[in-house]
Amino acid sequence: MSGRKRWTHLDQMVRSGMAEEMSPLERACRAAHAEHNDDLVSRREAADPTWGGWLAWTDVVRAVLLAAREPTEFMEMNAVYNVSDTAQDSPRYEPADVWRNMIDALLVEKP
Repeated sequence: MSGRKRWTHLDQMVRSGMAEEMSPLERACRAAHAEHNDDLVSRREAADPTWGGWLAWTDVVRAVLLAAREPTEFMEMNAVYNVSDTAQDSPRYEPADVWRNMIDALLVEKP
């Protein structure tokens, strides 16, 4: 089952700006908790900015990030497909765009 429908509470946090206060590690830990337990209570916990249970997921999330740390050729090819033309002769690569593009490639790449 796709996790997309399950993210309602976390999506609300992102849209409200509350997630901006969280590090990417914290957001990933909260998402792991909500995805792993897959119940309404867990999703509400994960979306509650005062909930400290996300800390229990840090080792798991760090292990996942370390495992995915080295990009594949597919990720590298997709890293800079969204280029800003801010200079006449040299395109500018925004780090946040490169990061998102590589993560998007990681998520769609076939095993």
